[in-house]
Amino acid sequence: MAQALEGCQKVYCTRIGDRPRQELEKRGIMPVIYEGSIAGIRASED
Repeated sequence: MAQALEGCQKVYCTRIGDRPRQELEKRGIMPVIYEGSIAGIRASED
């Protein structure tokens, strides 16, 4: 999965395990735990 996300800076998810989080972080991808609407993601970044 991490290879498919190559080039991404962030991944939004409602939950993530320790191992997947570590694998993403090793590749420079920040997992962001987020609960809410997809439209709300942009608002949360401002």
